[in-house]
Amino acid sequence: MGAAPSLQKLGPQTTATPTQNVGGQSIYLNGEYLTKNPLWHLEESAWKAAQITRMLQKNQISPLTVCDVGCGAGEVLRQLQKTLASDCKLYGYDVSPQAIDLAAGRANERLHFCLEDFCTADGVWFDLLLALDVLEHVEDDRAGLLNMFSVLRPGGRAIVLVPEGMSIYGTLDEVLGHCRRYSEEELRGKFADAGFHVETVIHFNRPTRPAWFVNGRILKRRRFSRFQVLVFDRLVWFWRKIDRLLPWKPTSIIAVGVRPH
Repeated sequence: MGAAPSLQKLGPQTTATPTQNVGGQSIYLNGEYLTKNPLWHLEESAWKAAQITRMLQKNQISPLTVCDVGCGAGEVLRQLQKTLASDCKLYGYDVSPQAIDLAAGRANERLHFCLEDFCTADGVWFDLLLALDVLEHVEDDRAGLLNMFSVLRPGGRAIVLVPEGMSIYGTLDEVLGHCRRYSEEELRGKFADAGFHVETVIHFNRPTRPAWFVNGRILKRRRFSRFQVLVFDRLVWFWRKIDRLLPWKPTSIIAVGVRPH
């Protein structure tokens, strides 16, 4: 699997693990999450990696070490590796054995996957940390952000993707194990409390917001229909073009925080 870069970590660590338990065991450990999400959101990976790549290139960021917290099937890191420097090392952490099993086949000499909670790893620092659709699963998200801060080198960045807006929180969020959805103000505040300088916040993915509201709040559905998913996937190119033009709030937010020198 590979070992992460070893450097002294500063400050006490507080473990912040995903919530949702069944019979006292996390659904991420007992296989229930995989049963409900057999692809482990693999279909979203290329799109997420493209978003991250654009942000890195726009800001001329060239990390040499990358950590993906809650890496799932590992496809985001595999996609990112294609665009990063040849000497960049990437590490995916997940507490789910099923996720790491899915990711293992994507590992190589510069891409490693670790079955552990990243904040309990012994003395590791990174240039870039990714937490994509992770923080909303953590009951104590303030502790989660503090842990992310602690594993970054001074000047390192955390890129955090979360769902936006408690006004559309519903059954879809519940089945995904979401504790909350965020406003920009809340996310900025929690980043600042953890010690980050908030570099930028990006609002995006407006096209899916009506579907989240109708399916999760009104119809109380626990998943999108196959037809809805098919239509969305086929028209991703179109949604990207019109995203910023739509007049309503987004479905997701990306925040970029910097650990000060």
